Amino acid sequence: MQQIITVKLVSAVFCLVLSLTVLASAPSTVLELSESELLWLQNNPTVSFTGDPNWLPFEAFDSSGQYIGIVSEHLKLISELTGIRWMISQ
Repeated sequence: MQQIITVKLVSAVFCLVLSLTVLASAPSTVLELSESELLWLQNNPTVSFTGDPNWLPFEAFDSSGQYIGIVSEHLKLISELTGIRWMISQ
């Protein structure tokens, strides 16, 4: 029982530290890319991607087939910064 409480406490502290780190550092809205990276993005506007169907909180597919989790949020940010469209399949 003591071990379960310790694991839960460590997990809670980790989540708190991670949240504070994310909140303390505002995301950059400017992405500096090389010419070759820009060319790659131009030639590859859509990227195929699949996630683990059951690996929450990192990634999963909900009951309606929507890709969810931390990775999905990162992909949204990458899309906003680069214009990449993700073709996500289960």
